[in-house]
Amino acid sequence: MSPLRKVISFTADSLFLKYRVKKSYDYKVMAIDVSEEITGQTEIFSMVDRIDLLKIPIDIPDEADILFINDLIDPDYLHEEPEEVVAFGYPTKAGSVAAFSSRQQRLEGTVNPAGYDDYANSLQSNFPDASDSAKAIMIETARFYYFIKPYASQGYSGAPVFGKFRNMNNQVIYRFTGVIFAGQPTTQQTWAIKGNIALEYLQ
Repeated sequence: MSPLRKVISFTADSLFLKYRVKKSYDYKVMAIDVSEEITGQTEIFSMVDRIDLLKIPIDIPDEADILFINDLIDPDYLHEEPEEVVAFGYPTKAGSVAAFSSRQQRLEGTVNPAGYDDYANSLQSNFPDASDSAKAIMIETARFYYFIKPYASQGYSGAPVFGKFRNMNNQVIYRFTGVIFAGQPTTQQTWAIKGNIALEYLQ
């Protein structure tokens, strides 16, 4: 669904989870039923109203070698600006559909404090006739999102963002800071859902 245009483009009944098998180099795939009978009817909303995360409860196989984001959550760092950020995703070439066997890649960058100014200037120069409602969306979404650089291509959406911080002993640590939302091509930066907002929703 496009939270900007408030349109559901297509529907799906299955979500596939690919996982590594413990103590091996093998991968397995499990199907998760996400049909309307299981998840309920998809609610149409605007990104001004809320973020676009979907919670799906699953039973993880005992053999699955999965690391949990919960182990890297620390409320003390959710509002701090990290030195760097890193995210892992499965990017694809422009216009292509992600192959299920695509390889994981890493996105490294930094938080862009001037992100909304860059976006506003880009909107004004590229779309001078943009309506007041479009500008309102930009202002309202600051509650939910922030910007990082560089541009995250298709295939990173939904990836957790980890920030590089230093603890009291000046040791480098990584903590959860948000979730990749979408790339912003005109300013070559990336929307990210704020970590505290994502966690509030997931609770």
